Amino acid sequence: PITQDGQHASGSKHCVSRVRERHDAIRDELCCFFSLLRSTKEFPFMVMREVPLDSIEGLVRRPNGESLICDFLLQHEVNDATTLFDVRVTHPNFKKEAHRKPHAALEANWQQKRKKYERSYKLKPEQIQPLVFDTYGGWHRASMAMLFKLTKQAAHRKKKEDKELTDELWTGLRFRIAKILVERQYAVVAHLNWRLRGLR
Repeated sequence: PITQDGQHASGSKHCVSRVRERHDAIRDELCCFFSLLRSTKEFPFMVMREVPLDSIEGLVRRPNGESLICDFLLQHEVNDATTLFDVRVTHPNFKKEAHRKPHAALEANWQQKRKKYERSYKLKPEQIQPLVFDTYGGWHRASMAMLFKLTKQAAHRKKKEDKELTDELWTGLRFRIAKILVERQYAVVAHLNWRLRGLR
């Protein structure tokens, strides 16, 4: 079963397990993807998984701020600039007004993630990038834009974008994430069929 849960853990044990499973699978897929991109000379970022923020040099925790661990980070090999990434998988009906605002759940969860980090650490806006997806295969637009930007950067050859390679890398990543999100989601199909019957 799928609940309207926007958090990683609530509801039945089965639901909690499935949400965590999808979350962990997407995190691992992205870490693997960026590690492969690292093999290209045009992608100057090192990827590190599940890093405690207190261990990052120069990152200051606010008074009474919560000690956090990001899902993974990318660190520039030259200037050490660091971008933190945190994955969340949510149900598209997490917000009651979602039927009127199609991306309400994605936006609400994206804002929650960003505020969580900003409350605990002194961060520049570009240092934290929530990556929010829904169980029907949707992506938050900012998450998609960031991942596409990084993919394009890795697809450069002699300082010029190889559009064919960009399309190949991007399409592959999107399909792998879509598979993770909807795999074994029989409740999604049942819910969509129920909604469609109401429109006939």
